[in-house]
Amino acid sequence: MATKKTRKRKPKSEAQEATTAPEASPEPTPAPQPSKPLKRAPVAPRAMSRDMVAEAVLAELSDSRHMSARDARSLAEAVADRLRLDDIDAGEIAVGMCFDLRREQDYVYPNGKNKCKMRGRRPVMRKPAEIDTLVIHQTACEFGVSRRAVRAAGGDVELARARRALDVACHVMSYRRGYFVASHPFRAYVNGAGRLNPRAVHLEVEGRYPGLLDDPETLPREDLQTTWGGAPSEFTGDTYEGACAAVDFMVRQCAAEGIKLKYVAPHRISSDKRRSDPGEEIWRSVALGYAYEKHGLKPQRESRWNQGRPVPVAWDPDGIGEY
Repeated sequence: MATKKTRKRKPKSEAQEATTAPEASPEPTPAPQPSKPLKRAPVAPRAMSRDMVAEAVLAELSDSRHMSARDARSLAEAVADRLRLDDIDAGEIAVGMCFDLRREQDYVYPNGKNKCKMRGRRPVMRKPAEIDTLVIHQTACEFGVSRRAVRAAGGDVELARARRALDVACHVMSYRRGYFVASHPFRAYVNGAGRLNPRAVHLEVEGRYPGLLDDPETLPREDLQTTWGGAPSEFTGDTYEGACAAVDFMVRQCAAEGIKLKYVAPHRISSDKRRSDPGEEIWRSVALGYAYEKHGLKPQRESRWNQGRPVPVAWDPDGIGEY
């Protein structure tokens, strides 16, 4: 049987090996794996502007058969305001400044709910001698303003915000930034405080304030427990100065119209549902500390009728009973 001879190969030089070396085969493609959801860092939702919220609510209400277009728009605007999503920067404004908008008042209110007592299409006007009481309220909210309203005000943010007072049951509203707005004639019968209305002029103080201030010596947060509708607003120096300037204006203007104000009263005494209105801090500082101390308006601490709640001792050393 013939044997197979093997040939010895001569060793190749490094150069020859470099030129003759076979190309490296590509790495094998890995088999496809089942897809897994990617873990992403949570993304904060984009802040919605006030107008976006109003339009979203309006879209939800567009199919309602029980609400007019005007009422739907009013409700949408109110929801946006309640959420405090106003993203419009306001300019500088002087503390104590007055927007007198009484000539703009058309007595047409959102949702068709009259803020004035009406006789036909005209508001009921009282005799000056019938009016003697300044009633102080808090709005229990902070007012926003839409871009549409700003455009209607010629780009003036605070004028647009001031016009919100035209739809509130008050004669004057003081805003947190320190200015105030005259929105109804003082002789107009405004539906602001039940049986006090025939003899009252009404001042609203913008903000959400606690019925009781927090007592640091007790564990419960009295301020949080007695604030209606959310976290309490800060009662700032500007807010106080604006409310006092509004009191000055009301006393002075009423006197010029033959109206002699003698008393200051809280909304609380005319309504069981307005327990925190206007709140301890406003009553102590604006009613007692200013309306009474400067202008001599006698505090009216309880209703003449079986109605409302008296001013408590926590608000006033001469108050009656508990909060």
